Amino acid sequence: MTDVAPFRALRYQSGRVELERVLAPVYDVVAEQDRATYHDRDPHNALRLVLTRTAAEEGTTDYADVSRRLAEWRAEGVLGLDAEPALYVLRQRFTAPGGGELERTGFFAALGLEDYERRVVRPHERTLAGPKADRLKILRASRANLCSVFMLYEDREMCLTEILREALRSSDAVSVSSDEGVEHTLAPLREPGAIARIQAFLALS
Repeated sequence: MTDVAPFRALRYQSGRVELERVLAPVYDVVAEQDRATYHDRDPHNALRLVLTRTAAEEGTTDYADVSRRLAEWRAEGVLGLDAEPALYVLRQRFTAPGGGELERTGFFAALGLEDYERRVVRPHERTLAGPKADRLKILRASRANLCSVFMLYEDREMCLTEILREALRSSDAVSVSSDEGVEHTLAPLREPGAIARIQAFLALS
Protein backbone atom coordinates (compact mmCIF):
# COMPACT_ATOMS: atom_id res chain seq x y z
CA MET A 1 0.00 0.00 0.00
CA THR A 2 1.42 3.37 -1.04
CA ASP A 3 0.25 5.88 1.54
CA VAL A 4 0.23 9.55 0.48
CA ALA A 5 -1.26 12.53 2.30
CA PRO A 6 -1.71 16.29 1.80
CA PHE A 7 0.57 18.62 3.74
CA ARG A 8 1.00 22.33 4.46
CA ALA A 9 3.72 23.64 2.17
CA LEU A 10 6.10 26.47 2.95
CA ARG A 11 5.93 28.59 -0.21
CA TYR A 12 7.13 31.88 -1.66
CA GLN A 13 4.52 34.54 -1.03
CA SER A 14 2.94 36.45 -3.90
CA GLY A 15 4.20 40.00 -4.21
CA ARG A 16 7.27 39.45 -2.02
CA VAL A 17 9.53 37.98 -4.72
CA GLU A 18 9.72 37.65 -8.50
CA LEU A 19 9.34 33.93 -9.08
CA GLU A 20 11.60 33.99 -12.15
CA ARG A 21 14.45 35.29 -9.99
CA VAL A 22 14.09 32.78 -7.16
CA LEU A 23 13.50 29.71 -9.32
CA ALA A 24 16.46 27.32 -9.52
CA PRO A 25 17.07 23.84 -10.99
CA VAL A 26 17.10 20.70 -8.89
CA TYR A 27 20.29 20.89 -6.83
CA ASP A 28 22.03 17.86 -8.35
CA VAL A 29 21.93 19.16 -11.94
CA VAL A 30 23.50 22.56 -11.18
CA ALA A 31 27.02 22.79 -12.58
CA GLU A 32 29.77 24.02 -10.27
CA GLN A 33 30.30 27.15 -12.36
CA ASP A 34 26.58 28.02 -12.21
CA ARG A 35 26.18 28.01 -8.43
CA ALA A 36 27.28 31.62 -8.02
CA THR A 37 24.91 32.72 -10.79
CA TYR A 38 21.88 31.56 -8.83
CA HIS A 39 23.24 32.72 -5.47
CA ASP A 40 23.77 36.21 -6.89
CA ARG A 41 20.54 36.45 -8.89
CA ASP A 42 18.36 37.17 -5.88
CA PRO A 43 18.97 37.17 -2.11
CA HIS A 44 16.02 34.78 -1.79
CA ASN A 45 16.95 32.39 -4.61
CA ALA A 46 15.93 28.82 -3.77
CA LEU A 47 19.41 27.46 -4.44
CA ARG A 48 20.65 29.28 -1.34
CA LEU A 49 18.66 26.76 0.71
CA VAL A 50 20.04 23.59 -0.86
CA LEU A 51 23.58 24.26 -2.17
CA THR A 52 26.62 26.06 -0.88
CA ARG A 53 28.10 28.73 -3.14
CA THR A 54 31.00 26.44 -4.06
CA ALA A 55 31.42 22.67 -3.96
CA ALA A 56 34.49 23.10 -1.77
CA GLU A 57 32.31 24.44 1.06
CA GLU A 58 30.13 21.31 1.24
CA GLY A 59 32.59 19.21 3.21
CA THR A 60 32.89 21.61 6.15
CA THR A 61 29.46 23.21 6.37
CA ASP A 62 26.91 22.16 8.96
CA TYR A 63 24.16 24.06 7.08
CA ALA A 64 23.34 26.13 10.15
CA ASP A 65 23.07 29.09 7.79
CA VAL A 66 20.21 27.35 5.99
CA SER A 67 18.27 27.05 9.23
CA ARG A 68 18.84 30.76 9.96
CA ARG A 69 17.91 31.73 6.42
CA LEU A 70 14.63 29.82 6.57
CA ALA A 71 13.72 31.56 9.81
CA GLU A 72 14.63 34.98 8.38
CA TRP A 73 12.65 34.47 5.17
CA ARG A 74 9.60 33.41 7.16
CA ALA A 75 9.93 36.41 9.47
CA GLU A 76 10.21 38.70 6.44
CA GLY A 77 7.08 37.19 4.89
CA VAL A 78 9.02 35.90 1.88
CA LEU A 79 8.02 32.35 2.78
CA GLY A 80 4.68 31.46 4.31
CA LEU A 81 3.08 28.25 5.52
CA ASP A 82 -0.16 27.41 3.71
CA ALA A 83 -3.20 27.56 5.97
CA GLU A 84 -4.64 24.26 4.72
CA PRO A 85 -3.05 20.94 3.74
CA ALA A 86 -2.97 20.18 0.02
CA LEU A 87 -1.40 18.08 -2.66
CA TYR A 88 0.60 20.31 -5.03
CA VAL A 89 0.22 19.57 -8.72
CA LEU A 90 3.18 20.45 -10.95
CA ARG A 91 3.17 20.57 -14.75
CA GLN A 92 6.35 21.12 -16.75
CA ARG A 93 6.12 22.00 -20.44
CA PHE A 94 9.25 21.98 -22.57
CA THR A 95 10.66 21.42 -26.05
CA ALA A 96 12.34 18.06 -26.64
CA PRO A 97 15.73 17.85 -28.39
CA GLY A 98 13.90 16.74 -31.53
CA GLY A 99 11.69 19.82 -31.50
CA GLY A 100 8.44 18.35 -30.21
CA GLU A 101 6.50 19.96 -27.36
CA LEU A 102 6.20 17.74 -24.29
CA GLU A 103 4.73 18.02 -20.84
CA ARG A 104 5.15 16.13 -17.59
CA THR A 105 2.59 16.33 -14.79
CA GLY A 106 2.82 15.02 -11.26
CA PHE A 107 2.24 16.15 -7.70
CA PHE A 108 3.95 16.70 -4.37
CA ALA A 109 2.63 14.75 -1.39
CA ALA A 110 3.72 13.48 2.00
CA LEU A 111 4.65 9.82 1.61
CA GLY A 112 4.35 7.27 4.39
CA LEU A 113 7.63 5.52 5.24
CA GLU A 114 7.88 1.78 4.77
CA ASP A 115 10.54 -0.79 5.58
CA TYR A 116 12.62 -1.36 2.47
CA GLU A 117 11.99 -5.12 2.62
CA ARG A 118 8.28 -4.57 1.94
CA ARG A 119 9.12 -3.23 -1.54
CA VAL A 120 6.34 -0.64 -1.47
CA VAL A 121 8.63 2.13 -2.70
CA ARG A 122 11.44 0.81 -4.89
CA PRO A 123 14.68 2.52 -5.91
CA HIS A 124 14.89 3.63 -9.55
CA GLU A 125 18.46 4.93 -9.56
CA ARG A 126 21.80 4.29 -7.88
CA THR A 127 22.64 6.87 -5.25
CA LEU A 128 26.08 7.72 -3.87
CA ALA A 129 27.13 7.80 -0.23
CA GLY A 130 28.57 11.32 -0.33
CA PRO A 131 25.49 13.12 -1.66
CA LYS A 132 23.23 11.14 0.68
CA ALA A 133 25.31 12.17 3.69
CA ASP A 134 25.23 15.78 2.51
CA ARG A 135 21.44 15.79 2.11
CA LEU A 136 21.06 14.21 5.56
CA LYS A 137 23.11 17.06 7.04
CA ILE A 138 20.84 19.66 5.47
CA LEU A 139 17.71 17.81 6.59
CA ARG A 140 18.94 17.67 10.18
CA ALA A 141 19.96 21.33 10.17
CA SER A 142 16.81 22.73 8.57
CA ARG A 143 14.20 20.28 9.91
CA ALA A 144 12.52 20.68 6.52
CA ASN A 145 12.28 18.66 3.33
CA LEU A 146 13.96 21.10 0.96
CA CYS A 147 14.82 18.50 -1.69
CA SER A 148 11.86 16.38 -2.73
CA VAL A 149 12.37 12.79 -3.86
CA PHE A 150 11.40 12.20 -7.50
CA MET A 151 9.18 9.12 -7.75
CA LEU A 152 7.15 7.37 -10.44
CA TYR A 153 3.79 5.61 -10.43
CA GLU A 154 2.03 3.70 -13.21
CA ASP A 155 -1.33 4.95 -14.49
CA ARG A 156 -1.91 3.34 -17.88
CA GLU A 157 -5.62 4.11 -17.84
CA MET A 158 -4.87 7.77 -16.95
CA CYS A 159 -7.20 7.61 -13.96
CA LEU A 160 -5.61 10.64 -12.31
CA THR A 161 -5.10 12.78 -15.41
CA GLU A 162 -8.28 14.85 -15.25
CA ILE A 163 -7.97 15.39 -11.49
CA LEU A 164 -4.54 16.92 -11.97
CA ARG A 165 -5.62 18.96 -15.00
CA GLU A 166 -8.57 20.39 -13.11
CA ALA A 167 -6.27 21.61 -10.34
CA LEU A 168 -4.00 23.28 -12.89
CA ARG A 169 -7.01 25.18 -14.31
CA SER A 170 -7.76 26.76 -10.94
CA SER A 171 -7.20 30.42 -10.13
CA ASP A 172 -4.61 29.35 -7.52
CA ALA A 173 -2.22 28.06 -10.19
CA VAL A 174 1.00 30.01 -10.75
CA SER A 175 3.38 29.70 -13.72
CA VAL A 176 7.01 30.61 -14.22
CA SER A 177 9.62 29.81 -16.87
CA SER A 178 13.17 28.68 -16.16
CA ASP A 179 16.40 29.69 -17.87
CA GLU A 180 16.15 26.48 -19.90
CA GLY A 181 12.74 27.47 -21.26
CA VAL A 182 10.73 25.02 -19.16
CA GLU A 183 7.33 26.36 -18.12
CA HIS A 184 6.50 25.29 -14.56
CA THR A 185 2.90 25.53 -13.36
CA LEU A 186 2.10 24.74 -9.71
CA ALA A 187 -1.37 24.50 -8.17
CA PRO A 188 -2.57 23.34 -4.75
CA LEU A 189 -5.19 20.59 -4.78
CA ARG A 190 -7.38 20.81 -1.68
CA GLU A 191 -10.68 19.25 -2.77
CA PRO A 192 -11.25 16.31 -0.39
CA GLY A 193 -12.92 14.08 -2.98
CA ALA A 194 -10.10 14.50 -5.48
CA ILE A 195 -7.46 13.85 -2.82
CA ALA A 196 -9.32 10.72 -1.70
CA ARG A 197 -9.38 9.39 -5.28
CA ILE A 198 -5.64 9.87 -5.61
CA GLN A 199 -5.01 8.20 -2.28
CA ALA A 200 -7.25 5.25 -3.17
CA PHE A 201 -5.55 4.81 -6.56
CA LEU A 202 -2.05 4.77 -5.07
CA ALA A 203 -3.11 2.51 -2.20
CA LEU A 204 -3.88 -0.18 -4.78
CA SER A 205 -0.76 0.42 -6.88
